[in-house]
Amino acid sequence: MALQNIKAVVFDLDGTLLDTINDIAFSLNDMLSHFGYRTLDRKSVIGLINHGAKALVKNSFPEQISQEKFDQAYDYYFNSYAKNPCDKTVLYDGIGEILLDCKSAGYKVGVCTNKQACKTLQLCKNKFNGFNFDFIIGVEEGIAPKPDPTAILNKLAELGINPNEAVMVGDGDTDVKTAINAKMQSVAVLWGYRDRERLESVGATVFAKDCKQLKELLIG
Repeated sequence: MALQNIKAVVFDLDGTLLDTINDIAFSLNDMLSHFGYRTLDRKSVIGLINHGAKALVKNSFPEQISQEKFDQAYDYYFNSYAKNPCDKTVLYDGIGEILLDCKSAGYKVGVCTNKQACKTLQLCKNKFNGFNFDFIIGVEEGIAPKPDPTAILNKLAELGINPNEAVMVGDGDTDVKTAINAKMQSVAVLWGYRDRERLESVGATVFAKDCKQLKELLIG
C-alpha cells in the first residue's frame, strides 16, 4: 500500500527514534530492588513497555499490589527515571537523516509517545542535535495516552492538516491502533520492540525494516 499526500509525519519515541530500553530497565530495576523484588532482564522489560509508565510499573510486579503500594512504586520509578541521565539511550542508525529528510520534503514532524511528558521533552532536547520538532506529545495530566488519538488530532488540526495527510511511524501495537483510531496512514518499523507478527495482528499493513526503506516509503 502506497503512502499518499503526506504533509506530516508523527514518530513514536521508544523503539522507533530512540533505543531507550537500557535506561528504562535501570530505573525500573532500581524501583523493584528498593521494594524487595527480583529485577528484570532487558527482554522482560521490552515486553512490558509501550503502554506508558504507570502500566510499566504495575505490570513489573509478579503479584497484584495495593493502590497505596503502587502509588509509592510509581513515584519512586518516576523520580528515578527523571534523574537518570539516560547515557545508554541512543538514536537508531539513520534516524537523524530521516528526520532531516522529512523536513526537507516540507513535512511537519512531530513526536507522540506514552512516555511521561517531562522526560520526553528532555530526551528530545538532548538526543537530536538541535532538531526542531513541530510538536512533541508526552503523557501528562489531561493528555490521554495512545491509542487514544485525541492529542495527535488536536495538533494536526492546529497545523491545518487532515488526519489522512499524516503518517504515524512506530514500532508498537499502540502506534498501529492510534493510526487506525485517528484514520491516519501508518508505517510499522521492525527495528524496535515488537515483531512483525504482533504488529500484523493489530492491523499493520505497511512495514519498514530500516531507515532506508522508511525513506523510500515516506519520500520516494
